[in-house]
Amino acid sequence: MLETKGLEGFNTNAVAERAGVSIGSLYQYFPGKDALTIALMQRENERFYWDALVALDHPSGAIALTHPIGVSVRQQFARPTLARYARRGREG
Repeated sequence: MLETKGLEGFNTNAVAERAGVSIGSLYQYFPGKDALTIALMQRENERFYWDALVALDHPSGAIALTHPIGVSVRQQFARPTLARYARRGREG
């Protein structure tokens, strides 16, 4: 929802509808839009961690260094709206 409809279209009602659950069911797991956003950021951080961890298995220092950079770039392009939203949150 966030990537296709932007921040304006990213709300609990739209997410519940897209997920095929009632808004009450969604609120059992996420008390609001901020909790959904935090969960998305945590999921993306975990994906980044596991993808970047692969670099530790490379015998080449150059590959070990460039692999996490590539993972980061791919993640930014895959979820640009979420990345902007997360960056804005860190900036205050």
